[in-house]
Amino acid sequence: MPDSKDPAPDWDNLPPLDDSDYSEWAWDYDRDGPLPCDAWENWPTQDERCGDDAVFSIGRVADTDLPVCPRHLGPVLCNTRNLEWPLTDYSQLEWIGPGQGPPNAMSPDEAHARVMQGP
Repeated sequence: MPDSKDPAPDWDNLPPLDDSDYSEWAWDYDRDGPLPCDAWENWPTQDERCGDDAVFSIGRVADTDLPVCPRHLGPVLCNTRNLEWPLTDYSQLEWIGPGQGPPNAMSPDEAHARVMQGP
């Protein structure tokens, strides 16, 4: 249970990104290995990035794509700016990890067949 003295996070006033935050890796598709997760780690008490391997990319409206790890996918979807909901052509969730998608994911055809089959 959170300490009642701790202020609630002000999600509209996240610390700004400096160019130096991205100097080593951001959007460098020529680098070896996966992109690191760009979510804040333990914000607002610490202002550092997660850095775990990102397997999802969240495309935002008039903003850069945001690479995130599985642990931060939910919090980022719920709290990020410039995200159209429900996701459409302007805001998208894309798998950037290894393989075709998460191991337990279904293709659209498989999902349709499951719905048509019933419970």
